[in-house]
Amino acid sequence: MIAMRWLSSLGVLGLIASCPAVAQDYPSRVVTIVVPNAPGGPSDLFARWIGNLMSKELGQQIIVENVGGASGTIGASRVAQAAPDGIMSLKRFIGHGLSLGKDARRGNNKQRDPKRSGHA
Repeated sequence: MIAMRWLSSLGVLGLIASCPAVAQDYPSRVVTIVVPNAPGGPSDLFARWIGNLMSKELGQQIIVENVGGASGTIGASRVAQAAPDGIMSLKRFIGHGLSLGKDARRGNNKQRDPKRSGHA
């Protein structure tokens, strides 16, 4: 009885494995990368570079759209309110991470010393 169930299960798994997988081509539409900063800055240039690589890999057009204002809140809210289909992406500002890494090598830690960061 157990051997019969085992063989039946194995047969069903064999049928499932032999069926070709039908995958939907993704993305089927234009992909938008929203950069919540002014054009020409480091985030814009990085997003355009990544968009070009993604376009070659996916075979789909990638649009980089700059939506500046309110310290990035307008662009972020636009992406948050978009349809949840994965066609729109947000590229945040990369300058803060770069400057913190540069200052940490010199021993100037702006996160711990408020006098050096200009907040005191």
